[in-house]
Amino acid sequence: MSPDELYQRLGQLAATVPSFEDRDLPPDEIKWVGTLAALLEVDGSRIESTDVKLAMRNGLTSSLRDVRVSAKTSIFQILFLKLAQVELNVPAVSRGAYIPAGSSHDAMAAIRKILEEAKDNVLVVDPYMDANALTEYAVQAPESVRIRFLTDHHHKKPGFSPAAKSWVQQYASARPIEAREAPGKSLHDRLMIVDDTTAYVLTQSLNAFAKRAPASILKADRELAALKVEAYGQIWSAASNLL
Repeated sequence: MSPDELYQRLGQLAATVPSFEDRDLPPDEIKWVGTLAALLEVDGSRIESTDVKLAMRNGLTSSLRDVRVSAKTSIFQILFLKLAQVELNVPAVSRGAYIPAGSSHDAMAAIRKILEEAKDNVLVVDPYMDANALTEYAVQAPESVRIRFLTDHHHKKPGFSPAAKSWVQQYASARPIEAREAPGKSLHDRLMIVDDTTAYVLTQSLNAFAKRAPASILKADRELAALKVEAYGQIWSAASNLL
């Protein structure tokens, strides 16, 4: 496994850390721990992998709350230390894919790196689109790059459409945007597609990206990106105009 792939996989785990509140671990939490242990072993970190397994078997299932908390802390320390170590060996373009909770500046910087790649257009897909998509993120795109916003009729926030119309009045063709909405509950991804070729998957909506919980930005491989471009191109074409 390449450092870049390992970084993406660890970042995905970091963005979906379980609560481990119940000593009777549900299947999804067991799978999360197993995935972490497997990634560590693949990377050659066998001692850390063993520590994670022992923490699950002897700590997370303990009847003593303090023991469970200690085991959870140990697992998270191993994860975030490994994430920091792997980050040193990945290409600069991949760094910052994992954003800790409360790191608003890091979140904006990570999104800005994606927007700055664009030469022609960016498609932003987010069922819970709100004005933040414009005021915090779209303003970071290079001038003349067209930003297309695709949201969900049922879930979009009330402030998005007025903000988009005000944007058009102020910037016109200097910072062109389009906004459309798909039928309610038809969007299941949060994506940014750059120049109809490169796709980034966001683990949270832009309205609260990394504000209350860790988030990740995962670059899709070529095959997945091609599928996303085709699928959301069709949804965009059938969506209703908001401007």
